[in-house]
Amino acid sequence: MLNPTDGKTYAFVCVFDELKLVRFDGTRSTDVPPGAGSLTGQRIDPANPGQKVNAAAFIDTTYYYTSRLKKSGQGETYNSIFFVSDVHTDTPAYSGPADRKFQVVNNLLSGAVSDITNLEEAAGEEIIKDGCVGCSYLVGLAGGSATTPPEVFLARIEQGGLVPEFYAILQGTCGSYVGVPAGPGCIAGDYGAAYTYGGGTSGVPQQVFFTNNLGEGLFEVTGPPGGIDVPAACWNTGINGVGTEADPAAPHTRCDTVAFSLTWKAASAATNQNDGSACPGLPAPVFPTFSPSSSPTAAPSSKPTAAPSPGPTARPTPAHRVWGAAGSASVPTPLIPMFQHVAGTSMPPGGAVTSKRPAPTF
Repeated sequence: MLNPTDGKTYAFVCVFDELKLVRFDGTRSTDVPPGAGSLTGQRIDPANPGQKVNAAAFIDTTYYYTSRLKKSGQGETYNSIFFVSDVHTDTPAYSGPADRKFQVVNNLLSGAVSDITNLEEAAGEEIIKDGCVGCSYLVGLAGGSATTPPEVFLARIEQGGLVPEFYAILQGTCGSYVGVPAGPGCIAGDYGAAYTYGGGTSGVPQQVFFTNNLGEGLFEVTGPPGGIDVPAACWNTGINGVGTEADPAAPHTRCDTVAFSLTWKAASAATNQNDGSACPGLPAPVFPTFSPSSSPTAAPSSKPTAAPSPGPTARPTPAHRVWGAAGSASVPTPLIPMFQHVAGTSMPPGGAVTSKRPAPTF
């Protein structure tokens, strides 16, 4: 997070078992006051008394967090999003159950939302076509199955405020997946890492990505030209399962009329110990292309290259030596730079990033 007061960048760690935030820079770490027990714990399983926070995102200096918005769950803290504002100061403000303006109704999601990320419209901009210009959102992707289509989860922050005010569940189809190397169809697995690139005053368009925990790839959420149209009847509010932006007496619902795509961008590792990041103002990485080019490559030259050198050099160049159990073998030193992929991570390449939520501690 960029501190607007001193211009420094700070990282934050959420300590699960103590339900607190820790703020640190390159020299020291500090508990965000008042320390242990300040966050609202949320149960992963109603039968398990353990408390946990595992999905979060920053919007400016406000930290939004939840614990796996799920298909089913009961209790005043379940399927809700809470926040801590002014985390860059010594007097942060914590929201609790009394501050909620919505709770995701039981069994409305078809799968779990395992991470969230930020989507922030600039002044006069409307990425989500809902009549709220210049608004901010939290975005998640509900995991599906081999036969269950994906769902995009949106939480809209109240205009001019901090509280998540409405939520929408946009139901896709198995055809929402685009460009998957394995072919068309639905894809199983949760999406435990969410990423936002661009935005802010940089002029770089915002892009939102999610990584599949079963190693099915990294996907970008895209909409039709002009934005994703989400009508008022799709925006749910209230904690009792009743109320939409269009009709305060209507029950909470999911929407199957909103067009969006999940475009496959890159391969990913299978892991359930992953997390995403926000890279404000930075362009998204250039992902490798594994599909054939759209047209043939240029024709070969009409003449062969210059003749080979008249003979070998007097002495061979040094070789890189690889030692094995039976001796050694000489291998030429590679001239092409290599990138190493660390198993168990899903962070796409792209340079320095600002963590929107540190990796969980276990």
